[in-house]
Amino acid sequence: MTSFLTDYKKRAIGKTLPFVYLLFFFATQVFAQKTYILNQPVKDSLFLNNYAEIFYEPTETLTINTVKNQKFIPFKDFKIQNSSLQKTYNHWLRFKVQNNTAEDQPLLFDYGLYHYIYLFDYDGKEYTLKKAGMLVKPDEKIFEDSKYVIPVTIPAHTTKEIYVQVNDKNGIYKDSKISLMTYDFEENLRSKSFFKSRKDLFYSASFLAIGLFLIIFCIIQYSQTREIAFIYYALYLLGLYLYFIRRIEALTDTAIIFSYFPRSFLTSEVPLNILPNIWYLLFCQYLLNLTPTNHPKMYKFFRWQIKALTIYFIFDCVLQYMFNEYALSLSLYRWVKLGMIPFTTYSIVLIFKLRNRVATYIALGTSLLFIFLVISFVTAIVRRMSGETYVYYVMTFPYVETGIFVENLLFVLAFVTKIKQIYIEKNETQKQLIAQLETNQQLQVRLNNELEKLVQEKTKALETETQQRLLAEFNQKLSKAELKALQSQINPHFIFNSLNSIKNYILTNKPTDAARYLTDFANLIRSVLQQSQQSFISLKDELEILELYIRLEQMRFENKFDFSYNIDDRVDTTYIKIPALLLQPYVENAIWHGLMHKETKGELKIEVKMGQDEVLCTIEDNGIGRMKSAEIHSKTARPHKSMGLQINGERLKVLHELHKLDIEVEIFDLESVNKESLGTRIQIHFPL
Repeated sequence: MTSFLTDYKKRAIGKTLPFVYLLFFFATQVFAQKTYILNQPVKDSLFLNNYAEIFYEPTETLTINTVKNQKFIPFKDFKIQNSSLQKTYNHWLRFKVQNNTAEDQPLLFDYGLYHYIYLFDYDGKEYTLKKAGMLVKPDEKIFEDSKYVIPVTIPAHTTKEIYVQVNDKNGIYKDSKISLMTYDFEENLRSKSFFKSRKDLFYSASFLAIGLFLIIFCIIQYSQTREIAFIYYALYLLGLYLYFIRRIEALTDTAIIFSYFPRSFLTSEVPLNILPNIWYLLFCQYLLNLTPTNHPKMYKFFRWQIKALTIYFIFDCVLQYMFNEYALSLSLYRWVKLGMIPFTTYSIVLIFKLRNRVATYIALGTSLLFIFLVISFVTAIVRRMSGETYVYYVMTFPYVETGIFVENLLFVLAFVTKIKQIYIEKNETQKQLIAQLETNQQLQVRLNNELEKLVQEKTKALETETQQRLLAEFNQKLSKAELKALQSQINPHFIFNSLNSIKNYILTNKPTDAARYLTDFANLIRSVLQQSQQSFISLKDELEILELYIRLEQMRFENKFDFSYNIDDRVDTTYIKIPALLLQPYVENAIWHGLMHKETKGELKIEVKMGQDEVLCTIEDNGIGRMKSAEIHSKTARPHKSMGLQINGERLKVLHELHKLDIEVEIFDLESVNKESLGTRIQIHFPL
């Protein structure tokens, strides 16, 4: 019985053992890693997707020694769900190549546009680490012509197992191809790629040349006009300039700026799209003169956009540089771009509503660029949905470059129009001032001619017995004409001094303050021209003109002196009449000869009070005094001569002869006990 069982077991085992061997062979063939076998030299490339295995490892903690024990799966079966919150797409590749030929096969490994690719090449003793990828610095490239491929040699009659670690911070799964190619085939691919992107390269390089010219143009124009819009436009162009440099580096694998700073190449995409938008809004605000008073609603809307984009820019920098959230940054920016569309559209509508040539050029340029950007964005989405990859850098038509070129052409036209408007306004102001001076000169010539003619006519009439009466009448008219001639000299004299003040102020101060000074000066001239046509004006009008003149001089001398005046309540300034523009030359003299040369801050006082049968006007300064002033001016090459005081003296003489008006002017030199000058006091007595 025992012998029977033993024989039965032997027969059963003998029948079962072949099936076990067959099952083991089938399992090893199914789960064993496939090997690509080379039976002849490689002519172009080897496609290894069906022979490679992949291990997804987002933690980046495994090494070459520990990853060997991990469970790899066939590469062709691997899929990953794309997620906007996915930080990285890091994984390992493994494949075998068996070279049955008699020659070593020098090849290039290519896997696509990833940030870092580490190839571990085993030579039988140890692994050699080779690095490639988008963020590899130029001096770290193993293969001189491209930083995306890695040289690897398959020795003759040898099977080589290769491990590859892939690191990508964008967190985007790419349907890549694993290949080994010959050097000639890689050069041919690179040439085709360059030929395919030649249009993009041409337009990008063209913009770099044009952009550099426009930036220099803006700097020159700002130095001449001090228009802040030129600075913001130059910054806008600089942002676009950096954007196209980064684009050229990505297209041609040419190291210019960003390739030397890999992290900046990785993190600069979003900032280089946000910063130009901020500078564009600031450029529009200043060029279109958007202020809270001119266009309050439009000003608030533009300022709100600037603040929002600035906050987003800071947030994105924190997100990328502090938390390394590159993938999240790109994902958020896609939504921000969509959100900016209605705001950009509304901004264009507001600019069009301004209805002037500068605004029209700005709105047209922005509209065309906006349309081209939308077309480019939609085209990229459509091509991505159709399965095409890497459409970010290569387009069949250069929509972005064309839009930017047309926009900047219209912006230049807007600048030319703005500059032309500035010069026209400047020339008109100068023409008005020159015309007024010419009118005054013509008036003086006409009065002199009339006076001469009148003298000739009256001389002939002195032959009758009424000679004395006619002579008295003639003298009276002569005095009136002389008074008018003297009064007409005040206008050009006063305008000359004021224009001289404006010139000095422009040379020593900011142009915006000079514009404000010119506005006040225009108001002063208007008042002077109105009042100078009359022989007598009210004391109130005289003091108002005087106060406006002093304020202008305070601005010009940068508040070098303080001003105060006191009017006696008993003095009715509206009722009391005095000769027009009589006080201004004395105030001018106090400022120019007394306070201007004082080292410390000066003080000018004007006091009007009621005296006995008179009104007393006192002009007092704590300047350097008349003696010190005369000493200073005697040393200058062209000593200043006060024409205003000379004209005033002659006017007072004529007024005395014509109206018997005795206006007395007294000048006192103020001194301390030690005979040091404390200033000058002028007292003018107006009889009632």
